Amino acid sequence: VEAMKSNVPIITSSVTSLPEVAGEAAELVDPFSITAIKNAMVKMTNDFSFRNEMAAKSFERGKLFNWDNTASILWNTILKAID
Repeated sequence: VEAMKSNVPIITSSVTSLPEVAGEAAELVDPFSITAIKNAMVKMTNDFSFRNEMAAKSFERGKLFNWDNTASILWNTILKAID
């Protein structure tokens, strides 16, 4: 999320919760594959259009993550739990 807020393109793991957080705003790679990581880095470095598109997508996606949204989600979860 910090990278998203910084308007930079993102390469991240395709496992755990990271795909859910990143959505379509990151290049997802197998974290155990050196080749996949290298290929994503080369693509991000050499493909200017792709890099700019991913940076724009990550910045927009980052807007979803803020303290107001977090507090609202938490509050709604609490309300559901006590009903």
